[in-house]
Amino acid sequence: MKFFKNYYDKDYVRYNSSWHTEDSYFKFLQIKKIINKNNLKFKTFCEVGCGAGKILYYLSKKYKNNSFFGYEISKKAFSMCTKGQKKIKYYNSHLKKNKKYDVILCADVVEHVENPFKFLNNIKKGYNLFQTVPRTHFNVYGTTTIRLQAIKYKSWKKIKWNKIRCTRRRDKIQTSPCDIGSDHYKLFLKLKGNSNVAGFGSYLTALFNGSITLQEHKDIVSEMKKTFGKLNVYIHNMELDWFHFKEKNI
Repeated sequence: MKFFKNYYDKDYVRYNSSWHTEDSYFKFLQIKKIINKNNLKFKTFCEVGCGAGKILYYLSKKYKNNSFFGYEISKKAFSMCTKGQKKIKYYNSHLKKNKKYDVILCADVVEHVENPFKFLNNIKKGYNLFQTVPRTHFNVYGTTTIRLQAIKYKSWKKIKWNKIRCTRRRDKIQTSPCDIGSDHYKLFLKLKGNSNVAGFGSYLTALFNGSITLQEHKDIVSEMKKTFGKLNVYIHNMELDWFHFKEKNI
């Protein structure tokens, strides 16, 4: 990690001396929308990789009855954080172990770390099932946004892949109509997870490490288009060895 500290205090700041503070208010507005849309209730809010601390500054002005915490490993960026604010506590360090916060924000951070999945796992160990945020959906066609959450799940359902019976079957894909669950359109994908990450997180991991090829990804997207068309879709599953996309009724 010494390499990263040196990089951000020397090379990175050479080309980003403002630490992107000019973008902070726009990012604050997007974060506020997410908080409002999902009706998030919190007392403590932490930003990991807070840079110059401007996002936290704007959030603290909006949510005046809450406490805010920021972690930043760069000494240069840390020196730019607004000090003397009682509601914001800044640390020139990595996220402290065993510290718990109601909300943890990582804005434009994951793409800068050496091992993104280890980083996310260390932030909230035990929150291992990735699925869509409740009351949200995405679409297969056009530009869309998938809003994901990681929930804590230790006891997995044990429905075997070969017990799922759908009319359209391939080696690792089954699509509606199926004899399991409701009559909603579904696409089941066989992809084994583990105690660290499961659900759609397994798919993201497989894309990241190359165990799912670009062509396989395109094939899956093609099957999704055939199955769902322009319907609203969400991801929800408690199974370790497979997960499924499902039609979302609004």
